[in-house]
Amino acid sequence: MKVLITGGAGFIGSNVAAAYIKAKHKVRILDNLSRSGATHNMRWLNEKYPGQFEFIEGDICNKKIVRQAVDGTDVIFHLAAQV
Repeated sequence: MKVLITGGAGFIGSNVAAAYIKAKHKVRILDNLSRSGATHNMRWLNEKYPGQFEFIEGDICNKKIVRQAVDGTDVIFHLAAQV
């Protein structure tokens, strides 16, 4: 199964990503890295699961990037939001 997680660099998103990576699913993360801690969470994912997921840096307001991110996915977790 291929999973897309928007906001996947956030606390919840990065832990959802880790769970699906551990379960041997293909994971794609879409995040603009604007929130505090996002780069830290991505560094953690890269250290723990190097090369085991795809990362797209971009904003969910960009239709072209969203279409690219959604392509071929089976499940979408929409966690991109600003507090």
